[in-house]
Formats: sequence, C-alpha cells, structure tokens
Amino acid sequence: MKFLFYKPIKASGDENNVIFWSDTHFGHRCEQWDLPLWKTRGFNSIEEHDEIIIKRWNAIANQHSTFFHLGDFMFGRDTVQRFKDIVHRLNFETLYLMPGNHCSGWKQNFEEHVRNVWDVSCNKRVVFIPNYVETYVNEQPIVMCHYPLASFNGQGKGSWMLHGHCHGNLYKSEIGPILYKTKIVEIGIEKFPNPLTFGDLKNFFKDRENLTFDHHNNNTKNPF
Repeated sequence: MKFLFYKPIKASGDENNVIFWSDTHFGHRCEQWDLPLWKTRGFNSIEEHDEIIIKRWNAIANQHSTFFHLGDFMFGRDTVQRFKDIVHRLNFETLYLMPGNHCSGWKQNFEEHVRNVWDVSCNKRVVFIPNYVETYVNEQPIVMCHYPLASFNGQGKGSWMLHGHCHGNLYKSEIGPILYKTKIVEIGIEKFPNPLTFGDLKNFFKDRENLTFDHHNNNTKNPF
C-alpha cells in the first residue's frame, strides 16, 4: 500500500541547491561485459569511477541541498553496507531516491525504515520514492521517472520530464530527434557527467516548446 497513492513532492529554495542526477551505478563492475560501463565513462577501474563520481556529486551539492536521484544508484553484492557507506559520504540534506531497475541496496534499506524514510543523521535523510513521481520545484511542475515518457502530465502546459535508464542511447534512436524537441531530458551520467541544478534545467528548457504528443494542451486545467 505504500506506493499505491503518492502525493506530489514539493521542494523550494535556491535554484542552485535543488539538484538532479541519475544512473550513478556505484560498484557496477560489469565483470561479464566486453566493455564495462565504468570504462565507457572514461575511468580506469570501478574504484576510480566511484571516487570521482562522489567528488562530482559533492562539488555541486552541500549539506543543505535537496537532491533527486532517478534510480540505479548502485549495483553488486553486499550492497546494504556499501549503500550506507556511500550515502554517508555524499552531500545533501534530503535525498529523494528511486530504485531504478538495478535496485541493489535500495530495497533492503527501504524495508528497514518506516514511512519510506531513513534518517541518516539529525540533519540528513533519504526518502525512498517509486520510479515515477510528480513534483513541484519552486512551483515548476516536473514529472520524474526512471524511464522516459513520451506523454506525461502537464506536458502541454510546460511541465518538464526528467528520466534516466537509457545511458544516452535514446538520443541516438529514430525517435530521439522527435522526443527531445519537447521538455524532456535524460539526466544520467552519459548525458551529464555532473549533477544538474534546477537553474541548469531552467536554462536548458527555456527555448523548448510545450510540444505534446496527446490531446492535452495549454487549456488543460490540471498540470498535476
């Protein structure tokens, strides 16, 4: 029942201190892959990959940041303690965390906590959220999902759609040039090596059309 009804998340604050990212894949060694993920990202080892991604996270976020992570946080065995160790090293005040499709550590830690919340410390918490949420950040409607959505709530009225999962491949597909004309963006590491702030996204979307692929337009009353 925890995921049956989920109210929109509301966040506000300095536009450079509300932050978004996806698909960090901490610890994903890809031992059976011909070309490991960490290598395609330009690293020499999974250890170097993880350390530099932590540094990139902490270069953008601070102890007062609200951070939205859209899934595939980490991967591999013995994930519960490694999950906690990494979270303790990351800067944020509130981390909203989706499971993605590689939900290592997420499920085990989620099940430990009441109300989907892990109070990491007195001023630091993780909120476990489903793979689809609707949010307002500084009154801007944003649909966030681990997976891309061509049609989403409020699309004709200027909502944004943020996703992960695709590792940049959807941009290269036949539908990519059509899909990304509107206010949709993949925020995974392959497209954005550093986390994105709300201010970054405002600039990114400012010249994009409120293009919609369904019958809803700017006359639709309910953005969410």
